[in-house]
Amino acid sequence: MSTQEQYETILSTAENIALATELSDHTPSVRITNFLFDKAVNTVYFCTDSRADKVKEIAANNTVSFTTTPLEAGTVRVTGATATLVNEKKPELFALMDQKYASFKMFTQKCVPA
Repeated sequence: MSTQEQYETILSTAENIALATELSDHTPSVRITNFLFDKAVNTVYFCTDSRADKVKEIAANNTVSFTTTPLEAGTVRVTGATATLVNEKKPELFALMDQKYASFKMFTQKCVPA
């Protein structure tokens, strides 16, 4: 299996990522979050409430890093990625999150103010 194939396999099967942002005093802030991987555009998406601290942290500095939580197949670690708000994809991403995570159905698009 090539490195690219292993990268795509891990991102397609991992349940969570540890997402790192930066606090205003430059302290790293890490949290575990659900995510989606879109192989076609090599993009990782995560959904969060617009009032969450990570949204404020990303607004101040949109450079993030993340690692997948360990799998038997390995982990993927990405540093210096750029986080971008994609509200226009909200309906599509919520539908995909509903498919990937049984517990995601408790969230609705209404709980994330536009």
